[in-house]
Amino acid sequence: MIDYFIHSNIGDHLARAEDFENKAEKKLSSWGLFGSKFEDAADLFDKSANSYKLAKSCNLKFYVFYLIVG
Repeated sequence: MIDYFIHSNIGDHLARAEDFENKAEKKLSSWGLFGSKFEDAADLFDKSANSYKLAKSCNLKFYVFYLIVG
């Protein structure tokens, strides 16, 4: 039972991280007149990295960090 909860929770965090990453990439490729798309994308990449961290998926977390620092 505990293993199911842990794996389910990890899967949720991974899905959330991928969602944040996709939204950030979409934000960077969009064209807008208002707001700062770079700041918004950086916030989304930060949320993505934190979700990867919560899922304990270090390889993906460092990849997102590389995208931010890039």
